[in-house]
Amino acid sequence: MARLFARLTRLPAGLHALALVLALGGAVWLARMVDALYVASGHPASHASGQLAFSAARIEVYFAVMQSAGTLERYAASQRLDLGLIVAIALVVLLAGSFAARLGGPGSRGWQAGLAAAWLGLAGAGMDVAENLASFAMLAPPVSIPQALALAYSSFAAAKFALLALALLALLAAVLIGAVERLDGAYRPR
Repeated sequence: MARLFARLTRLPAGLHALALVLALGGAVWLARMVDALYVASGHPASHASGQLAFSAARIEVYFAVMQSAGTLERYAASQRLDLGLIVAIALVVLLAGSFAARLGGPGSRGWQAGLAAAWLGLAGAGMDVAENLASFAMLAPPVSIPQALALAYSSFAAAKFALLALALLALLAAVLIGAVERLDGAYRPR
């Protein structure tokens, strides 16, 4: 990971920025598609509320509502498409972290904060994958969901939200610290 990170920071700045903008645009496009499928499914709770249910009985009710409306497959489709969104988000955090690290320069505190942002974002994406896999397991029999599976699903979601929030904070720190380092003359790009 550190080697890939270092390679990304050596890309020409314009190419790096373009890659970040394209990845972000792709993530936004996929997020809109996932949201549209989620809304079309008629899921009775918001994304976050549904993911943080921590209750098999509550999730069974959600699934029963969609099953009776004949829209459970749309929810399943949103979960499948969400896997592509996860990849896009992972790419965005990797590119954003490495782009922010450029401010401070190799080995600087800003660089370390950018690397931390990338690692935290990738860990959050990993939790999102685990959450989706648990969702697929719950969909296999959408009734009689084991409470342990519901707890795992919601725990993965909570960890995802926490890690992505920490990644955002680390990214902001990378930008602020890197800018201070750059202004202070600690690093001059070549």
